[in-house]
Amino acid sequence: MSLKKDTFPSSAAFDAINSSLQTDESERRDAIKKGQAIFAFIIKNKDGQTESWHIDLKEKGTVGMGEAPAGKKANG
Repeated sequence: MSLKKDTFPSSAAFDAINSSLQTDESERRDAIKKGQAIFAFIIKNKDGQTESWHIDLKEKGTVGMGEAPAGKKANG
């Protein structure tokens, strides 16, 4: 599932980050060990709309839509 939204050009970066985390299990575990947080990103596009994505480096090493995974809270 792509995380890219055409109305938010910079959102393509989240697909690249997710792909990187899912490609190498050792690197994913290392990122979680070093990150120890859920990072939220709220992006505003040229039309003034906002959308959010998160990177979970606290438990799963995944990237998704929204400010945090369901039932979780972002740390930064």
